[in-house]
Amino acid sequence: MVQKNSAAVARPNYFLEFLVVFLGVTISFWLSEWNDGRKIEELHKEDVVSLLEDLERDRLRLEAVRVSAERGVELIRRVIEVTEAYRYDEIGYQTFSDSLIDIGYLYGYSTFFMNSATYKSLISSARIQQFPHQVNKQIRDYYEYVSKRVEDNNDIVDAIALRYYNEFHPFCLLVNVDGRDRSVEDRTFFDDAENVRHYSSAPFYHQTIALYDRALVHQRQISQYQSIRDSLDGLLRGYADSLLHKGQLED
Repeated sequence: MVQKNSAAVARPNYFLEFLVVFLGVTISFWLSEWNDGRKIEELHKEDVVSLLEDLERDRLRLEAVRVSAERGVELIRRVIEVTEAYRYDEIGYQTFSDSLIDIGYLYGYSTFFMNSATYKSLISSARIQQFPHQVNKQIRDYYEYVSKRVEDNNDIVDAIALRYYNEFHPFCLLVNVDGRDRSVEDRTFFDDAENVRHYSSAPFYHQTIALYDRALVHQRQISQYQSIRDSLDGLLRGYADSLLHKGQLED
């Protein structure tokens, strides 16, 4: 009789031990999931900050390219004006060539290269899915649409600039040579009989017009890229503010 009572008393101890183990495992899993969630939130926070930093670098580069394009358009327009004046016998070759010397190098064709390291990391790791649908979509639109357009446009810009300066306006290549007496050599360059024929030819005039057209296209595209970038930047900053108010993003 005594032994039966002892067994009955021991049973609750097994139950308590099982309960303690069960609760320990459950709490351990919960803490692990909570810790994983915290890590995901921290990583997402870093992704938001990194994207904003990349967009800020894009803003600075786009503005520099825009200024360069604007200046290039103005200088090319001046070349077209003096070329037309010369071709219509409003000015002589001396005044025409002096104007080209004064204008100098036309346009370095500064191009825009996107900072896409963070975006590529988000895509390869699928962390892009952590962003709300609208933010996700606009991020993809910017990096996929603009990136492709940028690559195509840069190739066109580089090709037309290289051909124009090598074949139609080689004087611009001399402008970049440092340490020479330009006042003498520039005049000698344009007084050369072969160069007189070259700069008096229709191809020089026609290709300068073509360059002007491409510079205008490039200028408009840069403005479009700026608009798309600014829109994404505003949306992403609004999203960052919402995370800050939720306590997920530190100021």
